[in-house]
Amino acid sequence: MNKPLYELTGDMLSLVNRYNEAETDEELLALETELTNTQMSFDDKAVAVIKFTLNETAIVPAIEAEIERLQQRKQSVENRAKRLSEYVKRSMEALGQSEIKTPTMVLKIVKNPASVKIVEGTVFSDKYMRVIPEHKEPDKKAIKEEVEKGVGVSGAELVQTTRLKIK
Repeated sequence: MNKPLYELTGDMLSLVNRYNEAETDEELLALETELTNTQMSFDDKAVAVIKFTLNETAIVPAIEAEIERLQQRKQSVENRAKRLSEYVKRSMEALGQSEIKTPTMVLKIVKNPASVKIVEGTVFSDKYMRVIPEHKEPDKKAIKEEVEKGVGVSGAELVQTTRLKIK
């Protein structure tokens, strides 16, 4: 009979208890034989479980390598999709076409929210700086608000880009 490890463990514990309560030599002899056989089955099963565990552990590097390969493939597919979308957007812009409608989708060039483009090397007053641990960088949100109010901030300009929206 091929018992699971937990059943063999239970059998061993039960046999040990029965052995400790045995009253005759015949009972002790029969229980010793049964204990020996059960111990051998337990040992075989424990070794088999550990061998299975070692086999499973050996597979881990192959799984990690496959994960890395798939992550690289994912990045490649994402990059290709981005490049192709930009290709279509540039082509539509070159033709002055802002929208393409089909029965299944609409391609439309839409404006992105305005963002601040910082001129390289510009030094801003503390009013336009935010502190990030260990270094300062221009606070684009504060600069954008000022520029939108009509306040000129030297070294920064408001730019508005476009993107291709697919519905």
